[in-house]
Amino acid sequence: MADTAVERARQAAQELEVERSYGSLEAMLESKDLDAVLIATPDKFHAQAVGIAARAGKDIFCEKPLALNIADARAALEAVSKAGVRLQIGFMRRYDPAYAAAMERIDAGEIGVPVIFKSVGRDKDAPPLAAYQSNLNGMVFYNNTIHDFDLARWLMKDEVAEVHSYATVTIRPEVARYGDVVASTVNLQYRQGAIGNVESYVQAVYGYDVRTEIVGIKRLDSHRQHSAGSRHIPDRRRRRTNSCRSLSHKVSGCLSGGGSGFCSKHFE
Repeated sequence: MADTAVERARQAAQELEVERSYGSLEAMLESKDLDAVLIATPDKFHAQAVGIAARAGKDIFCEKPLALNIADARAALEAVSKAGVRLQIGFMRRYDPAYAAAMERIDAGEIGVPVIFKSVGRDKDAPPLAAYQSNLNGMVFYNNTIHDFDLARWLMKDEVAEVHSYATVTIRPEVARYGDVVASTVNLQYRQGAIGNVESYVQAVYGYDVRTEIVGIKRLDSHRQHSAGSRHIPDRRRRRTNSCRSLSHKVSGCLSGGGSGFCSKHFE
């Protein structure tokens, strides 16, 4: 275990029954019996740590996000590619039993061709202002709704070609100075024609509410008649029922300006 706060690294290693602790990642990577590393630093340092570990020839599991900007992300991926090591980002929802089961049913053709992705992600409590002031972690799209962008690609089995979003800090304007938002909605356009919508909100108060729904179309006969079906994925921490056949959890994504913002982006 490595941490720039040496005493903290020592204490954590002791609690987790880890034999050795180090004051830096570089020092830890000198261990001859080390095959892989898990990077769980604040978001700001992920890309740099990935590059260091890759150049040391170690396989890597990195918490999301990979980086806070495209240049750093590409540099990290280039280092991984050159070193020929393995890298996995912590998108754990793909391994959640509910999501895994939903994906199996989509693959089996149960709802036909996916055409609509809908996602809601609401956290119960607002982060303390100190979390924004530290400038160590990415804004809500990077450290929260990034999971839903992953699901939006995985469950729909397609890539997003264009996004259109609105974001706001109306109920907590002080977070704007730190480049973050309180709530957002994002529309998605997929390469093969499907569409999607994502909502993100960081202080719902009433509870933790995370849902995703996939709507699909299934052809009935040669006259191109269709039936609609969907699959709902309930979050295990919020039990709910749905009479529709659907799929449920969350997404979000794009920011412009301070108070409420809008942006649109097309991906080649």
